[in-house]
Amino acid sequence: MNTGKKLSTVLGSLIAATLVSACSPTQAPSPLPDIVTLTNPTAVDTVVQDFITEGAFPFLHVRVEDKHGRAVYQTTAINEELLPNRVIDEDTWIRIWSMSKIITISIAMDLVEDGLLRLDDPVTKYIPEFSELIVARASDGNAFGSQDDKEAACPGETEPATTVMTVKQLITHEAGFYYPTTGFSCLDDALADVRLPRASDTQAAIDSLRSLPLVHQPGERDFYGINTTVLGYVAERASGKSLSTMVSDRI
Repeated sequence: MNTGKKLSTVLGSLIAATLVSACSPTQAPSPLPDIVTLTNPTAVDTVVQDFITEGAFPFLHVRVEDKHGRAVYQTTAINEELLPNRVIDEDTWIRIWSMSKIITISIAMDLVEDGLLRLDDPVTKYIPEFSELIVARASDGNAFGSQDDKEAACPGETEPATTVMTVKQLITHEAGFYYPTTGFSCLDDALADVRLPRASDTQAAIDSLRSLPLVHQPGERDFYGINTTVLGYVAERASGKSLSTMVSDRI
């Protein structure tokens, strides 16, 4: 199994297949019944366990619910060597990591509906500290994201940001921010050195980022990173409230 493939994609395809496997291939499938069951949960069990066996995750708890919130499928797989005698179920508190991006985006879209934010707004409308951002280029002058040789790409060079970074680009990961896990040492080390997760507040985080280069010109391409973290800063500036307060009030 290719553990690099997203678990959600694998499970989504497999669960969909088990749900409709009883349908005749010569007939159009009828609407799903009010109560849905999996016809082959063992096949899904195997997929989940393979991710643990092959070392992709230390544990997985998978739960699929119907429209009424009832469990259609539920299983847990744990690497017992890493987590001996550990009980993990639907009540276990787990860091949700990048799923927080969806929460931040939902808050931003709420602000759009309230007229406090527009997707086409320049980010500098809310974070003027970003008015003189720079962009990193690999040693051959091209974008880092197009480089195969990670060693030869550094130390690279910088150029001014020449396109307007928009709120929408923060949502679509086209703004140019990244994580310190690109594999390019000249990018990773610079971002890691500012210790962004330990910033005392939003202003301190913005001050740390304003001097660091983007990985590409805003809108040039997509690159997964802290773009939605910056979206959270925009939402705070637009609303005058902290992100945690908005999450509490709106979600």
